Amino acid sequence: MQIADKTFKNLITFVHSEEFNLSAEEKKETLNQLENYSLRAVGANPEIYGKTVDDTDFDWSTLRGKFVLVKFTASWCGPCKAEIPGMISAYEKYHDKGFEIVSIYVSDKLPATKKVVEDEKIPWICLSEELTEKAGLPLQGKKYAIAGVPTMFLVGKDGKIIFTEARGEALQKKLAELLSDEKNHNRNYSCQ
Repeated sequence: MQIADKTFKNLITFVHSEEFNLSAEEKKETLNQLENYSLRAVGANPEIYGKTVDDTDFDWSTLRGKFVLVKFTASWCGPCKAEIPGMISAYEKYHDKGFEIVSIYVSDKLPATKKVVEDEKIPWICLSEELTEKAGLPLQGKKYAIAGVPTMFLVGKDGKIIFTEARGEALQKKLAELLSDEKNHNRNYSCQ
């Protein structure tokens, strides 16, 4: 966290400097991108919002107190689809222990999003940027400076990002570590 904070501060200082030879508008856009990117760094407190694929409002606050995997994804993305079996396995193993997943389908048409959700039998929360935009809300892909999918991060029970490499085996290992620690923590402090 300290290295990331220092890096962001140094980048911001550099963008403001004379050495960063861009127009005022280009500097403003660069600073905006850096700020948006920092919203998904370890320690950040994301605010996820939007419309689910069945057009209902999503309330991020209902997930407070859980570990939440946030995945920016798209129906047309091969690597995104490759993550689904591992995510389903993790969901089945840890959902009852306080683990949730929120997939945000960016740059996607609703019929394609719904098809993936149905075909893959995805049991977790799936948000549609198309429906979110129609509701007049800003696109989260832009808000969080998502340049490629899948982009995945893990949010802790306190609502802060705790892990930004939340894919494949790294995700499985982190969940086992967290939920194992959680189990031991609860056992050590049980009432007698």
